[in-house]
Amino acid sequence: MEKVNYSTTLILGLNKYQLIYSSQLYGTNFDVYGKFTIDKTIGEDTCKILHAHFKLLNLKGIIDIGIYGKPFLEIKNVKINNKDVKVIHVELKLQAMSSQKAKDSTDIDIDLESKKIKVDKTLPFLLNRKLVPLAGDLCKNPLVNGVFDVEYFKRDGLQYLRRENYDIPIENYENNTNPVYDNPSVKFDSPGQGLCRQSMLNILVI
Repeated sequence: MEKVNYSTTLILGLNKYQLIYSSQLYGTNFDVYGKFTIDKTIGEDTCKILHAHFKLLNLKGIIDIGIYGKPFLEIKNVKINNKDVKVIHVELKLQAMSSQKAKDSTDIDIDLESKKIKVDKTLPFLLNRKLVPLAGDLCKNPLVNGVFDVEYFKRDGLQYLRRENYDIPIENYENNTNPVYDNPSVKFDSPGQGLCRQSMLNILVI
């Protein structure tokens, strides 16, 4: 079968929200949109990103998904097809039922002016999604307010079993005495780890 490459374009400088990520978690379909304010005075096809505004829209499903904390945006090198590629990298943490903990979990604004992030149209935009467990910690009870964390666990009667091959590699989970989500010893190095974790877009500067 012929390999087909699918791509889309993020237009920096366009004053509207653009789709940057779409997925499903806990049976809920959702989209993430981004709007970026730029300074284009530094040259043609080149700009500095001053602000980024992210909106998450829950489309269908009974459990709301929200943004956990503030997304982190930087220029970094990543491995793509065994090659080092410089990208505009966004780390986006999500959590189900986060609206119960934060008022604006679906509408996040970040100021990037002090970071002086300079980009040009040759850099792809890579979003890497990380899922925070429902309880915030894999050591805690996966049953939260009557909702079972089916993304990280499965249950058989009174047994709660960890699902393998998800955001946190099973070997790191089992060998860690306190596998808190933000524990630095838990690695997220494999782009293929997890379900629908990434989106990559070409960029256009206008």
